[in-house]
Amino acid sequence: MQVFEKIFEAVPDGLLVVDTAGVILFANGALGRLFGYAPAELLGLPVERLTPRNVAAAHVAFRDQYQAAPKTRAMGASNNLLGCRKDGSLFPVDVMLSPLAIGDDRHTLCVVRNATARKETEEKLHIANTVFQSTQEGIVVTDVNCRIVAVNPAFEMATEYSKSEVLGQHMRMLRSGQHDDFFYRRMWDSIVSTGEWQGPIWNRRKSGEIYHEWLSISTVRDDNGQPIQYVGITTDMGRMNHVETAVERLAHYDALTGLPNRLLGRDRLQQALEVAKRQRNGLAVFCLDLDQFKHVNDSYGHAVGDALLKTVALRLDQCLRAEDTICRLSGDEFMLVLPEVRSFQQISHLCTRILSELGAPFDLEGMQLFVSFSIGVALHPQDGSDAEALMLNANTALYEAKKAGHTLYRVFEPSMNVKLLHYVETCDALRQALEQQQFELHYQPQIDLHSGQVAGVEALIRWRRPGHGLIAPGAFIGIAEESGLIVPIGRWVLHEACRQAAQWQRAGWRPGRMAVNLSAIQFRQGVVEQDVRSALEVSGLDPAALELELTESTLLQHDEPLMAILAQWSARGIRLSIDDFGTGSRAWPTSSACRSTGSRSIAASSRVCCMRTRTRSSCAR
Repeated sequence: MQVFEKIFEAVPDGLLVVDTAGVILFANGALGRLFGYAPAELLGLPVERLTPRNVAAAHVAFRDQYQAAPKTRAMGASNNLLGCRKDGSLFPVDVMLSPLAIGDDRHTLCVVRNATARKETEEKLHIANTVFQSTQEGIVVTDVNCRIVAVNPAFEMATEYSKSEVLGQHMRMLRSGQHDDFFYRRMWDSIVSTGEWQGPIWNRRKSGEIYHEWLSISTVRDDNGQPIQYVGITTDMGRMNHVETAVERLAHYDALTGLPNRLLGRDRLQQALEVAKRQRNGLAVFCLDLDQFKHVNDSYGHAVGDALLKTVALRLDQCLRAEDTICRLSGDEFMLVLPEVRSFQQISHLCTRILSELGAPFDLEGMQLFVSFSIGVALHPQDGSDAEALMLNANTALYEAKKAGHTLYRVFEPSMNVKLLHYVETCDALRQALEQQQFELHYQPQIDLHSGQVAGVEALIRWRRPGHGLIAPGAFIGIAEESGLIVPIGRWVLHEACRQAAQWQRAGWRPGRMAVNLSAIQFRQGVVEQDVRSALEVSGLDPAALELELTESTLLQHDEPLMAILAQWSARGIRLSIDDFGTGSRAWPTSSACRSTGSRSIAASSRVCCMRTRTRSSCAR
C-alpha cells in the first residue's frame, strides 16, 4: 500500500478517491496544492466541497453512470468544469473518472487537472482563427517548399480560387509573368536573410485577370530557429487606392453637404489669392451664417437642421459662377471665394441676390421654414493680402452684420476691428472682474411721492475697474449680454441683493422691497428660475421682500415657459414690475421708470439718494 501511495504522490495531476456516497477517502499532495488544502483536511469531506454547483451535478451524473456500468469500464472525462479552491476562488478543471474496486468496496478514482493553460490556449486559437477568417486581407500559409497549406476567405475572393483548388499547390500558380527571375531572386534573398519581404507585386486571378497587390511575407520558425512555414498577407492595391481616395475626400470635404471643408476652402482661397496677385485682380471673401440656427435644431430636430443646411448649400451654389468657390467652415457657417471682383456694385448685387434666395421659405419634411442670414465681406487687396487676414476680416464684418439685425450684409471697415478689439478686451476684463470681485452694488431708494416714504430700494451694478474708476452699467452690460456673461453676473446680483436685504432686516431696518433687474438673456438661458430660488434660500429673505424688474421686450415674448415662471414667482409673493416701459431699451436703467403690475401703475420712483455695498463674493453685478 505504501508503494501505491508513493506512486500517487509522484503523479503531477490531482488524484482523489471517493466512495459511493461522494465522500473523499484519499487525496494526493498535488490535489491539495491545486485546491489550497492540506491533503489531511480533505479526508471525510464531500467531493462537492471542491466544486460549485455545476461541477457537483456533473459528479452526480458520473456517479450514476458508474453505478449502472461494469466495474472495469472507465466512466469518462469532462472538460469545461470549474473547481472551487479553499478560498472560494474558481478555476477551470478537466476531470476524468474511473471505477476503482478495493475488495468488495466500489469507489471512484478522480483525476483532476488545472485547465487554465488549456483554456487560454483555446481562447488564443479561437481569436486567431476569427481574425484569419474575417480579415479583409488575403492570407496564405505555405510549407517550406511554398506549397499552400491554408488560405482564408479573403484570399479566395481575391484570387477567385477556392480553398480546395489551391491546397497543396505551389505558389507559382499565381504568377502573372510580369516579373523576371531576378525579381523573385531578390525576394527570396530578403526572406532568407531577414525572414521577411514586402512590396508591390503583380499576380494573376483564376479568370486570367492580372491584378496589382501589396504582398508581405513572414517566416515561421520552430524552437530551433529553422523555417517551417511562410505566411503571406496580401492587400489589393486597387482597394487601397479606393480607400485612400475616400480618406482624402473625408479630410477635405464636408460629409453633410459635399462642399469643400475649412481646410480645402482655405487652400482654394490661397490659390485664388496667388492668381489675383499675379494678375492684379480683386478678390472677395464672404462669410455667411444662419441667424439663430440652434433654434432650428432645438425646435425641429437635427434631421431638419441637416436638411436645411444641404438646401442652403444648393441655393448658394446656384448664385455663384463656375470659377467661384463655396465651402462649409463649420456648423452653420459658409465661406465664398469670388475671384476677379471688379466693383463694389458686383459685391452688393451678389449679397442682395443671396439674401433674397435664402430669404425664400424652405420646404422641409412637410413644413415651411423661414430663416434669416447675415453676410460679412472682406476684399483683396485693401482688407488683407493673405488668406488668414481676409477670413478674419470677413468674419469681423459678419459679426457687425449680425449685431445690426437680420438678413443684412456688411463690408469690412478698419473701424470694425477697433470695435471688435474693444468687445474682446471688455469680455476678458469682465471675466477677470468676476474672478477678482471688482463689481459693486449700489442701492437707490424708491420714494413713494404720495407719502414721501421709502418704498424700496433698487440694486444697481457698478464696476470698479482698476485704472478706469467706477464704471456705470451702460458701458458694459450690452457686451455682457452679447457674450453670455450676463448670466453669472446676474446670478451674483441676485445673491448679493438678497443677502444685503436680509442683513438689513436682521439689523432692524426695513427699507421695503429689494428691486433687482433681470435680463432677457437670463430667461433665454433657462437658469433664472433656479438662480432666484437659490438666492432666496441661501439668504433666508422673505420672497415678499423681493421685486424683480423685467424689460418690456421680455414680456412681449409671452411664451408658455416664461408665463409659468412668472406665475410661480407671483404665487410665492415675489413682486413683478416692468422696467423701461414703452422705451424698448434693455434692462439696467439709470433713470426713473414707471413700475407696473399687470396694467396698473403702482409708483413712480424718484431717485434722491444712493447707498452702496462692496461685495466679497467671487462674482458681482
